[in-house]
Amino acid sequence: MNNIKTLLTAFLVANLSLAGLAQNTTGKISGQVGDESQKPIESATISLLNAKDSSRAKQTITDKTGHFALENIRSGKYLVSASSVGHSLRYSPAFEVSSAQSSVALGSLTLETVTKNLQEVSVVGKKPFIEQKA
Repeated sequence: MNNIKTLLTAFLVANLSLAGLAQNTTGKISGQVGDESQKPIESATISLLNAKDSSRAKQTITDKTGHFALENIRSGKYLVSASSVGHSLRYSPAFEVSSAQSSVALGSLTLETVTKNLQEVSVVGKKPFIEQKA
């Protein structure tokens, strides 16, 4: 009986030690998105991309003041893409989240306004043929 208690105690201590080692460092990434005149862009799409293969790790949108924050980011190398309707896509430089640098402030990303001229559109309608009975 004493051996079972000792074995269970050793098992619990080993599991608690491994759980403590398994915790990953997480970080926070923040920044702001604006246009050429430094006006904030609301609801711009912010994508966190893995630097290795550009796969999307997380996504959010900017608030009314153009600010964004991505939290609980695992250690690794990343870059951020920012886009908004009527503006060009913009990428941040690559950066790293690590235990030494868990909080990354990207500063301001400026999106250029893109204008597109649409071609003329013609709308044509025809009155349906209704047969009248005499």
